[in-house]
Amino acid sequence: MLKHLSVTFGNTLLIQLVNILGAILAARLLGPEGKGELTAVFVWPRALATIGSLGFAEAIIYFSGKDKSAIPGIFTNGLIMAALQSIVLMGVGYWAMPHLLENHGRIVVQMGLVYLAFFPLYLFSIYGQALLQGQMKLVAFNISRFMVYGSYVAGMLLLWGLGRLSVQSLTWMSVASNLIMMLVTGISIWRLGWIQWAPNAQLLKEMLTFGLKSHGSTVTSLMNGSMDQLLISIFLPAVLLGLYSVAVSVGSLLILVASSVSMVAFPAIVNVVDEHRRQAVMARFLRINVILSGLAGFALLGLTDWMIRFFFGEAFAGAIGPARILIIASFFLGYNMVSASGLKASNRPLIPTYAELVGLGITILGLWLLLPKYQIWGAATVSLIAYGITFCYFIWFNWRRLGVSIGASLWPQPGDPELLISAIRQWKQKINAVSSEE
Repeated sequence: MLKHLSVTFGNTLLIQLVNILGAILAARLLGPEGKGELTAVFVWPRALATIGSLGFAEAIIYFSGKDKSAIPGIFTNGLIMAALQSIVLMGVGYWAMPHLLENHGRIVVQMGLVYLAFFPLYLFSIYGQALLQGQMKLVAFNISRFMVYGSYVAGMLLLWGLGRLSVQSLTWMSVASNLIMMLVTGISIWRLGWIQWAPNAQLLKEMLTFGLKSHGSTVTSLMNGSMDQLLISIFLPAVLLGLYSVAVSVGSLLILVASSVSMVAFPAIVNVVDEHRRQAVMARFLRINVILSGLAGFALLGLTDWMIRFFFGEAFAGAIGPARILIIASFFLGYNMVSASGLKASNRPLIPTYAELVGLGITILGLWLLLPKYQIWGAATVSLIAYGITFCYFIWFNWRRLGVSIGASLWPQPGDPELLISAIRQWKQKINAVSSEE
């Protein structure tokens, strides 16, 4: 567990650092308005792709983790679903994007239509990554994940050096980076010998059933996390969307802990047969997330003012307050993410859906009440309230229904410090090994 967690956490940290570098460059070079326009181009297709995936990536992780012999059928079913979903999503996007982005002008609408090419590239990639994750091929999985971010920022630096950086060129560069990710993922699967054409209708039905059950929580979690930016992109000026996107970028730094823990927790818990042992493993993942997120959160809160002014510039000083609110909100969101992964891995995929539905209702109501008057401050506050209430629901459910006590999921237990120290040592050894090879 420690090896997998340290590898995934290290890669997620690298991804987040590269991602924040890209956000800094876009903010510095495009300004608040240009950054807002670029966010508007990206936010809707990415949301639609998550909604339209129908939870199939999680189904691939679940079924491939349980039965390696089913990989040919899982792989083929993933290809079929990615192709069908891409056709539908591109049609929906072609109709919807002009209406959703009309507030930002003709060029932004055009780039929104260009970005529809993102759908097939993204879906083929994440289904391949899910297969790698389910089989715990985490080195290949993490390389594939990194490629889209690394190639995008590398392309951004190239465009900057050539004097060609704009909303239009960055849209095309994002499409190209997703193509690179898809190719790298395909090569990894090919080298493992998993590329076989073996459609399995019964397995496809079972995967769709599982995916749809778990997808509700994914969609509601997405809507909880993105509803603010989605609505800001429609109703508020691009300048405010640019400021808020920077606040989200800073707040999301804390999510790298939870996302790393969740990625390892899901396949690890799936493979545990004994119920009591499963509860103990889930509790340990929750505690690791709380400890690391708490430490990182305190550091981020103290550095928020300096980070935004130094990295993004004085033009984005209006994002400082909302960013601090979102950092606190991200602590609760991280716990919710790890809880949801544990419950899905325990074949309780509907429970996270119920929790997220409560949060989504609060999000919609809160944005309706606060967004018009308080704008991005109101949006950040709504996220904090929604994530906090969802956090309370998960605490209660894990305690009353799973037998995971509140203390076991929140407070450090005997052996946890040694666990973290061991993880740090493994991490340092990996860094030293890489340095020696270089």
